Amino acid sequence: MKTFKQFVAEAPKNPPPVYSAADIQRAYGVAPRTSDGRGARSTVAGLSGPPSNRVGSVNRDMNRFANTRGWQSAIGRAEHGGKDDQYNVMYGGGKFDTTKGHPDTVVSGGGGPSSAAAGKYQFMPSTWKGATGNLKTPMSPGNQDKAATKLLRGRGVNLDRPMNPYAVSRAGKEWASLPNLSGKSHYGQPVKPYSTVRNWFNQKKKQELGLDYRDAPGANYAR
Repeated sequence: MKTFKQFVAEAPKNPPPVYSAADIQRAYGVAPRTSDGRGARSTVAGLSGPPSNRVGSVNRDMNRFANTRGWQSAIGRAEHGGKDDQYNVMYGGGKFDTTKGHPDTVVSGGGGPSSAAAGKYQFMPSTWKGATGNLKTPMSPGNQDKAATKLLRGRGVNLDRPMNPYAVSRAGKEWASLPNLSGKSHYGQPVKPYSTVRNWFNQKKKQELGLDYRDAPGANYAR
């Protein structure tokens, strides 16, 4: 049996680091559980969940990012018949160069309405100019995402909260394919059911947060 002096002498010269509660919270985005199983308030700004629930609360920045991506996917799919990432598609199905500004080209609807809408979010020329400051701002995917997020916020959509019918109705004043509270378009155009739009939102959000993501009890982040 080794003596205490021998044990100390053979111990590693550089012991492993001791992580604080704050380090662990930053790494996992959660507050530690307390003896009652509910969880403590996080000591790291932005990592606490709702006051009613502190267990496994998702990092607020992560939640906001995933919500934003969920909205972007849901809007894009609603505008393009269920297809996502249609950044280079104009109204009517034609393609355009996303490294350049808005194509500003009116396309006939073949007996239906004509439109100059373009991109994943079907920006009208005036909307693109208003959101970016210049009609010639390149319609890159990143710029389109930023502009859509700006429009969402402008309509009063809270990206910290999960999708709900009231938020979709507000966003529907910007995108005619989204339903109002009566399930119809604000502009009398074809519209997607709220349940479909919400499913698209949740699919993308869960994809962003990972397959093992689960809501903390009471947090209701994803649904």
